[in-house]
Amino acid sequence: MQHYLALTASELLAPTPPNRDAICVEDKDVPPNSSWEETTEDARDDAALESLHLAREEQSAPTRLVVGGTLPNRDAHFGSWQQVDEIYADDTRGQEICAKLFLAQTQEEADLLVEQLFEEALMWYDISERADLGDALVRAKPLDEVRED
Repeated sequence: MQHYLALTASELLAPTPPNRDAICVEDKDVPPNSSWEETTEDARDDAALESLHLAREEQSAPTRLVVGGTLPNRDAHFGSWQQVDEIYADDTRGQEICAKLFLAQTQEEADLLVEQLFEEALMWYDISERADLGDALVRAKPLDEVRED
């Protein structure tokens, strides 16, 4: 069963993944007119949106950040980074849109930015890149500096 867990940049640097529920996909979740790839992409996108909520609450780097891996059942959690197979995060353009989204003044503006954001593909990273990616995201331009641009 494939699991996608939303993260913040600081959580990516933690000794273990956070112990919270992930979005899960198994074969029976694939609709008749869809594919495994489309279904897992939708789940990953849902986790990516959740990561934006987490980042905003924590006031961390404005980026979508998701880890994925195979766990035995829906109730399972990532207990170590060795269980994580992949990381998905925004590239520079996606991070710029996320930053604008965090500063949106109206729901209409936010909706347009979310639409733009999901036109931007998440970048794939190997789990071996976790620390470097986490460091780069934690050092990213703070939101108040983005506001001045």
